[in-house]
Amino acid sequence: MSFELGLAVQGKLGDFIEGEIHAIERGAMDAAYRMEGRGKRALRGDVERGGLGPKLAKTWRARVFPSRALSMEPKVRFDNKAAVIINAFETGETIKSGAGHYLPIPTADFLSSISARARSQNRKNLIKLAESRFGRLRLIPVKGKKIGLLVADGLQKSRSKRGGYRTASDTARRTGRTEDVVLFVLVPQARLKKRLNYKAIERDLAADWSAFLARGIAASLENGRVD
Repeated sequence: MSFELGLAVQGKLGDFIEGEIHAIERGAMDAAYRMEGRGKRALRGDVERGGLGPKLAKTWRARVFPSRALSMEPKVRFDNKAAVIINAFETGETIKSGAGHYLPIPTADFLSSISARARSQNRKNLIKLAESRFGRLRLIPVKGKKIGLLVADGLQKSRSKRGGYRTASDTARRTGRTEDVVLFVLVPQARLKKRLNYKAIERDLAADWSAFLARGIAASLENGRVD
């Protein structure tokens, strides 16, 4: 003698199970999208707190997978379009010239004399930009130091809101109202100050993910339950 027990998933029971699965997937996806927003805010805020500006902050992007379907196991991926810069400020790297030359570090006088837009458009050759505005720069070696100074001769103080210097007028030259201005300091290498901490944010997000997912699923099941 033998007997067999079985359960046909049909009718209201089938609808119930299908509804529960849908609620679990919906809750998991909702949790993923909220984690996407949370992580993106944290990563972008880290860049802005580091003083690197909103433009670099917005290079952090996030995306939920799958993007066009529900899933019980969604993933959130964070990417950065300026990874080289972000990593350099995360670790505080030492930067050297790839060609073995000295690195030109712009001075405050250079930054106030040249607009941010012009610097952005010519960021790969700021010295050439300076010489196009002020003429050929003069190199002054610093005695006893492995550094040098690049100086623009005979500039006149600007009256613009930005301040800085401009090419001297004939009147300024005639009356002696000109100055020799240091625009760059040449150094063999430069150590970036550590300004970012995205790896700690990554660890925090990973540590919270399971609980975040569980809360999302629980909330979805509770809201979708029919008594």
